Amino acid sequence: MNFFLHKNTTILVLAPIIVVASITFGFWFKFEKNITGFFLIGETFKKSPFLDENEILIVKNEVGYDGQQFLSLAFDPLMQHEGTLEALDNPRYRAKRILLPLVSNFLSLGEYKLIPYVFVVLNSIGILAIFFLFYSIQKNKNSFYLLSLAIPGIWIVLRISTAEIIANTLILTSYFFIQHKKDKTSFLFLMLACLTKETMIIFPVSYGLDFLIKKDFKKIFVLAFFFIPFYIWHIYLIYKFGLGGDFDEFRNFTSPFYGVFKKWSDLIFLENNKHEYLYFILLNISIILLITKLKYIYLNHIYLFGSSLVYITLFALSSSAIYDYHFSYNRVFIPVFIILLLSFKDNISIFDKVFWFFSTLSSIRIIYWVMK
Repeated sequence: MNFFLHKNTTILVLAPIIVVASITFGFWFKFEKNITGFFLIGETFKKSPFLDENEILIVKNEVGYDGQQFLSLAFDPLMQHEGTLEALDNPRYRAKRILLPLVSNFLSLGEYKLIPYVFVVLNSIGILAIFFLFYSIQKNKNSFYLLSLAIPGIWIVLRISTAEIIANTLILTSYFFIQHKKDKTSFLFLMLACLTKETMIIFPVSYGLDFLIKKDFKKIFVLAFFFIPFYIWHIYLIYKFGLGGDFDEFRNFTSPFYGVFKKWSDLIFLENNKHEYLYFILLNISIILLITKLKYIYLNHIYLFGSSLVYITLFALSSSAIYDYHFSYNRVFIPVFIILLLSFKDNISIFDKVFWFFSTLSSIRIIYWVMK
């Protein structure tokens, strides 16, 4: 574990090397220079009218994954083309996560063929941003920032091109600014994180809980004010699409621990992808570790205390649909790993070392999958 605690700042070059190598090898060899391979486009879902099916990589015998939905939205963020609506399984649900598709479209300067490249590059930059944000926050704590590369979920997102890397980058940026007493800037990044993925609303609620306990109603008002764009966008989506669709907002929740026990039952008694054991065990350990750190988080990272409680609760209440495959739950629980990294004490415990070693091995497996 001394490798992880290396104090030489030249280790900062490691993150760019790993990210660039992963993307380069994946693009050049795995996908034979076809960037659409990073979006897991399946056979079943209708394709965006802005995609030429003769020029994209289609995964045989697959329905298609979330990355395909994000790409369809990036081509037409305002969903003006009827074909875009047909390509989205639930337009309102997908469009709640508008920021990354919108920014990718904007930065492409109207060149549709550039949009997939921009999307992948932004996620790559997001990993580096998480790495350097941890360095800025924890540079006096034995180089723990290096472990930000050991979060399996970020490498899964890099492979399938969804929004969780950018959402968590914005959350971490918000936390960086609120630590430096720049509340308004912090609130702006919180709002942007929620426009990237609406479930990040957990964090402004967590901040607000602290303000409420302190009876700082002015900050609650300012925080709510910064979320006006978020309110407007969601009101617009409800006005345009209503509340119907194939996705019920509460379908991913069930009775306490039913989803967890169902997953363990499946792992024990059914034939599974062998990697599922690795990733689900890691998730369970991460929640246990988070529970053991609650007191420390309350005393030293009060803004994250409420969100810690929520993620523990989410782990208990998540349905078997969330735990069905490691693509999903590794993305949903990325913030747990981020909170664990932020909650390091000056001396890392044996339990922490074992956990992060396990997490590193899991991440290496994903990086290999991206590159091979």
